[in-house]
Amino acid sequence: MKNITTILVLLLLSCFGFANTAFEEGNLAYKDGNFEQAIQKYQEVLEQGEFGEVRYNLGNAFYKVGDIPNAILNYEKALKKQPNDPDIKHNLEIANLQVVDKIEPLPEFFLLTWWKQLAKKQKANQWTVFFLLVFWTSILLFIAFVFVQSSARRPLFFTAFGGILIAIILLLLAITQNQFENRKNDAIIMASSVSVKSAPLNTGTDLFLIHKGLKVKILKEENDWLNIQLADGKDGWIPENMLKKI
Repeated sequence: MKNITTILVLLLLSCFGFANTAFEEGNLAYKDGNFEQAIQKYQEVLEQGEFGEVRYNLGNAFYKVGDIPNAILNYEKALKKQPNDPDIKHNLEIANLQVVDKIEPLPEFFLLTWWKQLAKKQKANQWTVFFLLVFWTSILLFIAFVFVQSSARRPLFFTAFGGILIAIILLLLAITQNQFENRKNDAIIMASSVSVKSAPLNTGTDLFLIHKGLKVKILKEENDWLNIQLADGKDGWIPENMLKKI
């Protein structure tokens, strides 16, 4: 799986000239244990565009040098590009074990959880392709139903109707996954520790303390402050430079 993905990435990167070379040099540096150089080379590649495999490799390199927040950040970005990749999921779980804060998320309706997990089985564009195939096949079946005058009309109608229902489900899955892939309000805490304030002011009351590597949701922005929310629902304000957006 990884070898095939790497080959595809190399083919894509060949369009960018030196970026292809940088990716190969990054991989060689990683294999040689020169993780700082690997980080530099992978970052050069990412200046040309987003690639899930490069983000994954960059996350691994950051993990090797002990930079957990940047490792988690890059694993999360890689997961947006390759939502069904077991290696990315596994390494993200390992990196999250290093995070000091263990936040219990608010309970979620089990059907909603199941739906999100199902949507992440494929990329949004893949769900869209499935939708288009099923939708237009169903339209053709409806057309056949209109013109065919035989005992086959009834099966044609029910097959076409069922196809439309499946197409609607596939479209909703595509929309759900697209929202995940393009969500801009998730972020990773980069500072060693941050006091979350009651207001966007240095003089605000300290509400609680959070630490590097924690994933948070950004609710709103005000000047150089961000109103963030934890998975357990607690929220408050921190300076913008304390985190990086996924």
